[in-house]
Amino acid sequence: MADPHGKARETDTQAFDALADKIAVARKKLEGPESKPDTKYKTLTLAWQMILELVVGVVIGGVIGYALDWAFGTLPLFLILFMGFGVAAGVKAMLITARNFAEKDAAPRAATEG
Repeated sequence: MADPHGKARETDTQAFDALADKIAVARKKLEGPESKPDTKYKTLTLAWQMILELVVGVVIGGVIGYALDWAFGTLPLFLILFMGFGVAAGVKAMLITARNFAEKDAAPRAATEG
């Protein structure tokens, strides 16, 4: 027994495929030509960002530690402790930035290689 809706489903699928193609063409027209991002200073910018993340972590940790030492009268204890926390936070932020950069950099490579 033949499926009475078989031909209707087939034409619906063809219509949806045609619509998807039209949407893809329209989207490309709206986006314009693909522009190559300026990669000349990309790694230098990333390096400065990572250095700043480390320095900011250490400075903030040092300020918090010094403020606690000043408040409690235990000068080197909290300063050293919170500077260590600042270094740890800065290194963690650097690793996250490096991972994000690696993921963004790997995506175009995979597209061109595959």
